[in-house]
Parts: sequence; structure tokens; C-alpha cells
Amino acid sequence: MSDKTTLLAKTTHLQTLLTHFKTSLTTTTTPPPSLPATTSPNPLPLLRDASHLLKAQTTKLGLLLLNEPFTPSAVIKVLSACEAQPLPAIMGALELCHSDIWGGMMAREVRLRVDVLLGAFGEILVDVVRKAEGGIVGVVEGERGRGKTLASTGLVWGACDGLIELWEMGVVGLTVQKVEGFRGMIVDAIGELKEWGEDEEDLDEGFGGSEGDGGEEDRDDFEDMFSAANKLPSHRRDLRDLLDETLRVLRLVDMLYKAVAKRRIKTFPVKTPPLEDEAARVQVKTLDEVVTLLKSIPESVDDLANAFYELDAEDATSILTKITTDAKAAATAVEKSWTNTPDEFTTWRSKFEEALSKKAGKEEEKTKQTMKLPFRSN
Repeated sequence: MSDKTTLLAKTTHLQTLLTHFKTSLTTTTTPPPSLPATTSPNPLPLLRDASHLLKAQTTKLGLLLLNEPFTPSAVIKVLSACEAQPLPAIMGALELCHSDIWGGMMAREVRLRVDVLLGAFGEILVDVVRKAEGGIVGVVEGERGRGKTLASTGLVWGACDGLIELWEMGVVGLTVQKVEGFRGMIVDAIGELKEWGEDEEDLDEGFGGSEGDGGEEDRDDFEDMFSAANKLPSHRRDLRDLLDETLRVLRLVDMLYKAVAKRRIKTFPVKTPPLEDEAARVQVKTLDEVVTLLKSIPESVDDLANAFYELDAEDATSILTKITTDAKAAATAVEKSWTNTPDEFTTWRSKFEEALSKKAGKEEEKTKQTMKLPFRSN
């Protein structure tokens, strides 16, 4: 059997293996409740080391595909090394990253990034097949092939860096990053809704009440038809009041995200491994609970904005109520510190709920004065 034939067989085998790995990503496993802590190593350093190794092997592979003469035996050696060490190690680390130990967010992120890595490595295997089957090609085809190989190599590097980043961030860093992203969506929504609600000049001075009894009604219909998605119609006082209340609530929710990130997520007591006691599992479960709520709020805010743009006051009111309920639930979930004792955030949470329950009006300025974050702002 020639080296090229052997190489094609090895590549086909690896492609089948990658397909199996990707299929396994859709299944989840949970560790036995009595599993000793010593048998559950930290998967993040394993992901880091395996990713560094795969990145190095991919660099070798890329150079072998780019440089002449093409040496199938050398490529086979690199592919065999990838199959024997980094790829199984990455999948093994994935199996160790259980959601009830490392948190649902970390477990999902590891699976997502491993999936990206497997897809990227699959692309460079396509390049191996192309090179093995290509024979002598023209200059243009050769340059295209080089460009494809460089791109595929870069994809694997980026995917490896993504897994290494998880080790660098850890559970706390990843969660803070995600929560900041959720908060950014809310801040953007506040800006968009505020702009949507700003007063503007009449769309057409001809649509005034002086032209007859139906003039004002015609003007209102015109605004509803052509301005809803861009501006709040001036005659919709109900939506104006609801928008003011919405902006007030969303600003308070923005404060909640800052407070939770500072006082709860950044102080989360990560243990290595975190399976050593039941208290750690409870803490992970609580972290998952609050993150799930913080993730759902921006999704509701998006629905709320759409309700405003459709001039649906009833739907907007219902969604705002859900946002308020979820925000209170998130604050309550982490009311006490991770040692289950009250602290500054506990006191602030009571004021936060009280402020959420108030309506915009005379009490709003007072609320601004009393609702200070439970930490010193820089």
C-alpha cells in the first residue's frame, strides 16, 4: 500500500472519529453522587495542555501541507499523534466538565468550544485529502490551496485558543464575561427605547384638527401607520407613561447586574475540584440559577421593545411585569453571601425590590438618592 493510500485511509478514519466525537457532544453524563473528589480532576488545565499540543501539531501539519515536496509519511505521523494524544484528552476533559460540578455555563461553553474545534480540525483534514489526491496542480489552484490551508490552520489555532481562554478565565471569569454581555444588551435597549420615545416635530402639519372633525383622528392614524417603528406617536399617552416606567425599571435592572457581578459572581468560592462537599454543589446550583435569570431578562427586554414598536401596550405591560419578577428572583437567589450570611448586598437587595415596586413620579428622585450600589464605583 502506497503512502498516499495509507494517508487517505488514516484521514478517513480520523474524519469518522471526529463525527463520533461531535455526536457525543449532544449527550450528557452526570457523575455518581458518591464519587470521591480525588477521582474528579480539574478539566480546565487538561483542556489547556491538550489544546497547546493540538495547536503545535496543527502547525506542523500546516507546514507539511504548504511546503514541497509533499511527504505523506510525515503527515501520517502528525495525524497519528493528534489521534493518540490531544483529541482524546480534549474529549476526556469534556466528560469531566459536569454541569453540577462546574456550573451549567462552563459546561455549555466547553461543549460549544470543543464543537468549534472539532469542526475546525475537520477542515484541515479536508485539506489533507485535497493535497493527497491533488497531484500536480497549476499555479492558481496551488495558491488557492495554500490559502485554504492557511485559513484552516488559523481556525484550529483560534479554536485551541478559545479552550485555553476557558482555563485562564475559570468559572468566575467566564460568568462575569457572560453577565457583562447580558448587561450590555440591556444598556443598548435603554438607549434605543429612549431614542424611540423622544419627541419629534409633527410628521405633517396638514394633519391638524382645524381641517375638520376627523383631522386629529386622521393624524393619529397616520402616525400609527408610518411612525410606530421609528418614533412613539405623540397621542399615545398610555405608551408614553409605560415607556417612562420601563426605562426606570431597566435602569434599576442595570444596577442589579453590576451589583451581582461585583458582590456575588466575583466572590464565588471556586474549589479545585469543587466536588469535595455538598455545600459546593449547592453554591454551583445557586450560581446557575441566578445566571439563568440574568440571561432571560435581556431576551424579555427584546420582546418588550418589539411590543413597544408594535404599539401594543397590553403586551408591553405583561412583559415588563415578567422582567420585574425575574429581576427580583435573581436578587433573592443570591440574597446572602456564599457563606450564607447577610452582608451589604443583602441590605441593598431589600432597597432594590422596594424601588422596583414603586412607580415613576414624585418618588423617583428619592429612589435615585437611596439606590446606591453595594460597592464603591470607580
